[in-house]
Amino acid sequence: MKNHHPDRGYIIRLSATMTVMLGLMLSINIYEVVAQTPRQEVQMRIMAQTAGTNGPMTVRSDSGSLRTLTVVGGQIFRITLQSVGASACQMNSPFVGGVPTNWTSEVNPGERLYPAPGGKTIIKFACTNMVQSAQDSVVISRQ
Repeated sequence: MKNHHPDRGYIIRLSATMTVMLGLMLSINIYEVVAQTPRQEVQMRIMAQTAGTNGPMTVRSDSGSLRTLTVVGGQIFRITLQSVGASACQMNSPFVGGVPTNWTSEVNPGERLYPAPGGKTIIKFACTNMVQSAQDSVVISRQ
């Protein structure tokens, strides 16, 4: 017998076994709670921001479309990942590694995410809740 509660994120399985042993009837009930991942949609947004002479410049990702933030050599930028409904996230480019579901990092010249002069770095993230997933990217371009 199953008691299904997808809105609460679990399933209860019930089973009963009857055994005859030396003329006695025994009844054993086993109750098992099985965790189930809620079917919540995964949403994410990536932001890249730098301070410029005319104030901060911010680029936000829109699912599926690349946005570009241009930095001048030596300029520090900040990359932020925000997700909702995700249990795990990872950076997929320019290198692969797990990151928290809400993450911010300041990127200095010479670090792995900082583009080479005249080049660009595509920063890709993916998040999942083990049922659904989302992925998005931003481009950092260096003058």
